Amino acid sequence: MLKDSKNIFILKNFFIISTQILYFLLVSCKSAYVIQKTEQSEYILSDTSNTAIDSSIYKLILPYKEKVIGTMSTIIAESETSLEKGTPESKLGNFVADACMSEAAKIFNPADGLPADFTFLNNGGLRRALPEGKIILGDLYELMPFEN
Repeated sequence: MLKDSKNIFILKNFFIISTQILYFLLVSCKSAYVIQKTEQSEYILSDTSNTAIDSSIYKLILPYKEKVIGTMSTIIAESETSLEKGTPESKLGNFVADACMSEAAKIFNPADGLPADFTFLNNGGLRRALPEGKIILGDLYELMPFEN
């Protein structure tokens, strides 16, 4: 019994002393740092203003560039008003949700035969408005430039 009480006394004192040492170490540490000096440099990696176009590469990609521009310039619809993004709901958001719902209904065939009831989209995924007038395919790729 005497031996246990002596061990407890030693442990209590050890705990008190180590706590006080830790406290003094923390209090005595200097916590305010002052900036002595700052330096900055500018590195210009490339200046393309005077760079000549490599004609061999340009000629190689030109047919593909023209094809992409031609495809992306295809008029796919006309709108009487511009479709702007807004929260919590907007014409653009409603249009995109309806379009996604329509396309999903074509490919989603649940076992119970019941179609999806609604579409839920993140407003941040809509990256630009659709203009009033002619809407080209490129506008849609800029609206939702994602693979998913």
